[in-house]
Amino acid sequence: MSVTLVGLPRQIPMSVYEETIEAVRERYQHIPGVTDVIEYGTIPHPGISDTDFIVVIEPGAEVDIPSLKTYTKDQQYVMGSIPFIISAETLPQLRLIDPFLVNFTPLLGRTPYTLKSFHPLSEEELRFFSLEFSFLSWILPWFEFFARVECLQELPCRYFLESIKQSPRAFRELHRAGLIDAPIDPNADLYQALTNEWFEIDERDRSRRVMDVLKKNLASTKQYISILRKGLQQRTLIYKTDERHTIKRTTHKNAICYDFGSEAYIFQKGREHIEVDFTRTHSPFNAQTYQRALVFLPFECSAILNRLLFESGHFPDFIRRHTSTDLAEIPVFTHPTLEKKTQLINQTLEDLKNVRGGKFLGQTYGCRIHAQPTGGSLRARLGGAYDRSIPTLAQGAFGRLFKKDHLRTKL
Repeated sequence: MSVTLVGLPRQIPMSVYEETIEAVRERYQHIPGVTDVIEYGTIPHPGISDTDFIVVIEPGAEVDIPSLKTYTKDQQYVMGSIPFIISAETLPQLRLIDPFLVNFTPLLGRTPYTLKSFHPLSEEELRFFSLEFSFLSWILPWFEFFARVECLQELPCRYFLESIKQSPRAFRELHRAGLIDAPIDPNADLYQALTNEWFEIDERDRSRRVMDVLKKNLASTKQYISILRKGLQQRTLIYKTDERHTIKRTTHKNAICYDFGSEAYIFQKGREHIEVDFTRTHSPFNAQTYQRALVFLPFECSAILNRLLFESGHFPDFIRRHTSTDLAEIPVFTHPTLEKKTQLINQTLEDLKNVRGGKFLGQTYGCRIHAQPTGGSLRARLGGAYDRSIPTLAQGAFGRLFKKDHLRTKL
């Protein structure tokens, strides 16, 4: 497979990261409703690593998160994406959203918290939390990535180099949960070497090295799913799907489907391997493209998402609206700590409903409450409606009018 490397890292001195942090501090210190901005994470590989921020906002405050376009090109590169947002009320329970957070530097000096202020989860709580967190945040996104690379013959290089560090962490959490004997991804050293040596690797050798690591990472990801599947079989409860809430029926047989628009996850009974159906649709009216991936996974792995179907609040309501199944019973992986996390997400969604921009900590699949859902300019609302309609039209009777790149692959 001949793949073109795109989005290549570029060498950036640490001084640019420092300038970016200072620019973020300046940008937010006079915005009403912003309590503080937290710089977190580490920057082990300047030019590859990005720098992350959490904007802490007073509940109910009306805040517009500054666009990335308001920063210089170098600052945009260093930031990578818009910052995360969190409510000042839920900040004290930050460990329930991300127990693995490292570094916590308040830039505005308005919060009394340090990293040591946050009460750590107990070992039992962490065993349950870590399986959910690692699967949803570190493993599930890979399947769309693998299929997209194979279909489009392009590999976003900086994203790949920054993300491969998550696979060894996922294996560490399998060990914490007691599913493997040692916390080791067999390919961890290979990932680390590629990232450490990137800027010294001869350009003619980069593609070979990247493709070798891509294959190893795919193998590790498949191994993770195999281990998780077997482990969950011994750690789940069985709930009836009509016990508390009505769930739509799916056209996929013996399956439960979570459809979040650009990605849909179909967990099927009897399935052992992973398949991805990937499509990129080109708009007939502009240069915009729309991607959609259907990821077919072993049924047992659905237990991690299934718990949300039997909980209450904004986030579970959103999940139920995007779920369908033809099954009367489904497995559920749950623990009181995970249910507390859901309530924390519910509160954050409510507290930040007047915030425009930013992204929520944790995996929320685009769930958001808008205090004024009809707000925004007419152009923005029409554009949003157009963007939502194109993927649907492309799958229907008008599909032949659209140019598409399509691949169905068994991973």
